[in-house]
Amino acid sequence: MNPRDLDHFLAVVEHGSIGQAAEAIGITQSGLTKSIQRLEQEIGAAVFQRLPRGTRPTELGRHLVQHARLVSADLRNARSELQSLSEGLSGTLTVGAGPSWLRRLLPTAIARFVEKRPAVHIRVEGGFNASLKESLKQGELDFVIAACDEMEADPDITVHPLTFDEIGVIARAEHPLLSIAHPTLEDLDAYGWILPTKDMLQRQRLEALYHLSGKAPPRPVIESNSISFILAMMRSSNFVSFATNSIIDADQVSGIAMINLPEPRWRREAGLMCRRDAALSQCAQALVREIEAVCRELGAN
Repeated sequence: MNPRDLDHFLAVVEHGSIGQAAEAIGITQSGLTKSIQRLEQEIGAAVFQRLPRGTRPTELGRHLVQHARLVSADLRNARSELQSLSEGLSGTLTVGAGPSWLRRLLPTAIARFVEKRPAVHIRVEGGFNASLKESLKQGELDFVIAACDEMEADPDITVHPLTFDEIGVIARAEHPLLSIAHPTLEDLDAYGWILPTKDMLQRQRLEALYHLSGKAPPRPVIESNSISFILAMMRSSNFVSFATNSIIDADQVSGIAMINLPEPRWRREAGLMCRRDAALSQCAQALVREIEAVCRELGAN
């Protein structure tokens, strides 16, 4: 059945005559009559009794009223939902985020976004770049906010840098190395390392710095891809590791500090990663704009 014909049918039911219904919905009587005739031809029976003054539904017409109202309501809801989706006002987003982003810029951006678009459902997946990159390529994430380094060489991913920060060696705030003016690589190795696994680019960079210094790369006592676990271990031990200065700034009250070393220390860009073959939805684009605004306002992640 034509939804428009059903709407016209309901208008006649409501107003009790074709003339009044036509005037109310802004079409000609002949146009409305054709809609009713089309509906009756499709059903194979009359839906109205024609009275001297107006019309009233037949028994079949009375049964049709309920169904027509349900169809009309469903269509209104669908149109409203589709319009909201096209305007980025509703929908579902799945965002991947690196450890630094989970602690500072992303929560601020999402809080502002949800305040403007409360109907949007957002799921945030945390992790390191290797796992986030794979989830993004598999279509499990709409986009990723993380360090750019591991993404830039991939032809399937587009990269848009937004911020930068610095990576350096970290230890607990009372660590003996913090009392040494110029610690060496040998000093670091003496306390043992907690490191992410070898597939992580930052681990590879650390090992490359050791090679450049003519030294064998550090052998970790513990390996983990959970920054929360690494920080928890370091608070109760003298192990060393590395992290971004933004994570350490956020964790100062928890007793983690960055050791004052010229090396190993390096700058890292971070930002937005998307699949090259998939356009972002209006909803996702709106969240990205909020993230960009927060980055401009707050700076490094």
